[in-house]
Amino acid sequence: MSFDRTSGRWLLALCVLAVPATASAHTYSSTTDFSTTQGANQWSYLDGDGVPMIYTGAYGGAWHSNAASSGDWCYISRTQQHPGTSTSTKDSIRRWTAPHTGTVTITGSSKMSGPNGGDGAFVIIRKNDGQLFRGRVAPSDTTVGQSWTLTATVLAGDTIDTVVNRGATYWNDEQILTQNITYHAEQLGPEQTWSTGAFYGDRGTVFADVTGDGRADAIAVSSNAVTVRRHDRLRPDERRRDECIAVRVPHER
Repeated sequence: MSFDRTSGRWLLALCVLAVPATASAHTYSSTTDFSTTQGANQWSYLDGDGVPMIYTGAYGGAWHSNAASSGDWCYISRTQQHPGTSTSTKDSIRRWTAPHTGTVTITGSSKMSGPNGGDGAFVIIRKNDGQLFRGRVAPSDTTVGQSWTLTATVLAGDTIDTVVNRGATYWNDEQILTQNITYHAEQLGPEQTWSTGAFYGDRGTVFADVTGDGRADAIAVSSNAVTVRRHDRLRPDERRRDECIAVRVPHER
């Protein structure tokens, strides 16, 4: 920090270093992270209307729709998932909620739990309201089933739903279903794109991880405010500058 005699203000030099930083990959497992608490480990358990299920000790510990007391078969356990009998429970939904922005790979598989006939079931993967995958598991198919490997970009709060749909009937639709959702490792460095003109402060613009997700956010320092723009809100054509930026700070007398 140095004093500028012309302006009567202190100058604070803030250096933005082009040192790569890596946010490690993390995997959320539908089996390992299964919990008796809704929302734990980012997983929730819902019926076809999006109503949270109720946890019971049945089937070795499973989440059941509110209609379970009347004989509905809509449930989700650690490794099993079954659609229900009524219109509101024709789907069972295992939901993952993204804790932060990033790119994820979604891998999973589903097959019938036994050679018991029926008319088959559908497995559907959705991001928010958009369908990413749909496949039919044939009756009595205990070996091949359906499998998927998908990639999606998510913002904090986005949801990935794994849905088992009964089709015409619910008989013998129990699935052995497992799924992993893995964040990609993110690399920061000079190749990243950041702002030089569209988003700046009259006293300087610096970059730092403000949100705690391992990515640099833009911080514009102006005469009357400090404004932060998150890295995922920057425009594609905005560029990062790796240099020292002088920020004027009023001199307190």
